[in-house]
Amino acid sequence: MPMGTLVFLALLSSAAVVACHGACPSGNREHCHFDAGRRERAPDVAAALQVSHQTIDTSAANQSKLATDSVTQEGFLPRDWPRDDESRSPSVHDPCPDFLLQNRLHYRIPLEPRTSPAKVIDTFAFSFASEAEELLLRFYEMGEEVSEFHIVEGDRDFTGAMKPYNFEALLNSGQLDPWRNKITYHQVKIPAGVKGYALQEAQRQALRAQVNSFRGYNKDDILLEGDLDEILSHKLLQALKTCKPMNNIWRAHVRMADLIYSVAWTTGNVSFGTTFGFFNEGGALAGVGFVRDEGFLHWDHELSAVDGSHVAWHFSFMLNGPAALAHKIFIRTESRPDFAKEFRTEDDLATFIASSFYADPSHHDHPIFPSKLGKKDLPQALVQHPEKFPSILRNVKW
Repeated sequence: MPMGTLVFLALLSSAAVVACHGACPSGNREHCHFDAGRRERAPDVAAALQVSHQTIDTSAANQSKLATDSVTQEGFLPRDWPRDDESRSPSVHDPCPDFLLQNRLHYRIPLEPRTSPAKVIDTFAFSFASEAEELLLRFYEMGEEVSEFHIVEGDRDFTGAMKPYNFEALLNSGQLDPWRNKITYHQVKIPAGVKGYALQEAQRQALRAQVNSFRGYNKDDILLEGDLDEILSHKLLQALKTCKPMNNIWRAHVRMADLIYSVAWTTGNVSFGTTFGFFNEGGALAGVGFVRDEGFLHWDHELSAVDGSHVAWHFSFMLNGPAALAHKIFIRTESRPDFAKEFRTEDDLATFIASSFYADPSHHDHPIFPSKLGKKDLPQALVQHPEKFPSILRNVKW
């Protein structure tokens, strides 16, 4: 049996997956429908999941379809990106000494150069068009180094209410054209009654099963699992592609600066959101691939910059306007923040956010305070293309 098949069997849960193929009425894309099998922790959710994914322009040949004036933040045309299977020039800076991998006891695990670059596979969920700025920032900062983006979207929100699929309209808007050939979009049908973190986990289970069904990965390629608003720097991704731990074990989460409402404000906390590892590391968990809720967040490896600089960020609640923020607050699983508890409707809360809250969030949400991060501490897309990120840069004065 080929090694690639063994790797995916190790990652995939014991769920039985049945696939059937048919023509897409809107084009020549392929639709696959899967019945996800049972999973011990949430059997009803897993058994009921029905997943449809759309592979959109994933072949290298489709790069020729992209507009020639589409550029990344570095000025590259899509056709100019280095091939994922090409080794880096010896003259390129070795990022391995710049990063610190340590265990829970703070023992350092040395990093060393790989013999060839890894593919980096990014996986996350999308819900609403109001997340467009966060999504665009993710592509600007991570798009050159990531080999594939796998994006899952369900048909229910966190309350369990039905919602439309929103990502495809954004994909077809032209904003994501420089990265379109790297994007695979997965649609998930969420069973009635599933909501909150159970809904989030249902989407992740479905996405893992889909990613595990793909071929062409090596056991030492890198799989990322995070939230849409968790952004890894270009520099950090270069290290993941070209470095490896000397003990050959990643199983890590990334240290992140925690920003909220806009880049101007912070909780002062450090987030440990996005988790990552080699493709074959997920097999150590209970029959599944990457289980963020049960595994990686509790694994004791942490990656950060040796010099303490910021190489990853959590851009929390940075949505495109008062109505979007009010809606997210109303549907969140946790209780509403104190400043929002007195409002009975989303419209009333949105009016307050627009008229008072955005002017100085720290006056109403007391655990937060002004951020001291400057241009050099943030994703460079925010500096180079500020006009694309008005919500993320709200109240920022450089």
